[in-house]
Amino acid sequence: MSEKQTPMLDIILSAHEMDEGQLKGRLVVVIDVLRASSTMITALANGATKIYPVEETDQAFRLVQNMDRKQVLTLGERNGVMIEGFDYGNSPVVCTPEVVDGMQLIMTTTNGTRALEYSKGAEEILVGGFLNFTSVLDHVAKAMSKGLPVTLFCAGWRGRPSIEDTLFAGMILRSLLERDDTDVDPLSDACQIAVCLAQRLGTNDPYELVNQSDHARRLAEHVSEDEIQLCCSMDRYPVLPRMQDGTIELSNR
Repeated sequence: MSEKQTPMLDIILSAHEMDEGQLKGRLVVVIDVLRASSTMITALANGATKIYPVEETDQAFRLVQNMDRKQVLTLGERNGVMIEGFDYGNSPVVCTPEVVDGMQLIMTTTNGTRALEYSKGAEEILVGGFLNFTSVLDHVAKAMSKGLPVTLFCAGWRGRPSIEDTLFAGMILRSLLERDDTDVDPLSDACQIAVCLAQRLGTNDPYELVNQSDHARRLAEHVSEDEIQLCCSMDRYPVLPRMQDGTIELSNR
C-alpha cells in the first residue's frame, strides 16, 4: 500500500510552515483565537454584514476610501495595539450589536488576516475559534465524510506556534477521534502535538491554559482579563464565517 501524500486531516502550526499549493483542494479552517477569529465570529454573529480582511494597513486605508464611510468600520492592530486612524482595535468586546449591526468591516491584524491571505486557493475557507467550536467541528466532520480533506490552519504569532490556536485544533482533532464516523488516521506530527495539548487540558474549558500563553501575557497590558476569557468561551455563537472572493460572511451551508 502506498503512503498517503496528503492526509485527510492536517494541522499547520503557524503561517511560516505552509508550502505553496499545500491548501489547494482542501477545506481550511483559519484559527486566530487571540483575537482575529474571535472578533470576526462575534462581529458577524452580532449583525455585521461582511468583513474585508487585508494583510497590510495601507490596503485598509485605500479600500475604505472607495466605500460609504457611514456603512463601514475599520478594525485593526499591530502587536496588540490599535492602529492609528482606525475606528477600533481587533477586539470582540467592541463588536456589540449597537456598533456592528448592518456594518461592513475592514480588518487587518498581526497574524489572523495574514493566515487568511495565505489560504486563498483553498476549496473552502472558514474562520474558527472556541466561540463557534461545535459549528466548526460538525462542518469539518461532514466535509471529511464527503472526502474533502481538511487543514486546521493556526495563525500563531509572528511565525511561531501559539498555545491557544494549537489547543483549538487539538480539541477539534480529539473530538473527531472520538467519533465513529470519521477517519483521521494517520496523524502527522503536528496533529499529535495538538492532540497531546488537548489531552493535557482534560476539560472543555480552555481559559486557564490559554491565559498562561505567551500571547495572553503580551496582551495583558492592552486588554482586560475578561476579554481573554471571552475569546475562550465555548460555543457562544453557533455560526460559520466563510471567506469567498476576498470577503467573509456567514455561511448558509
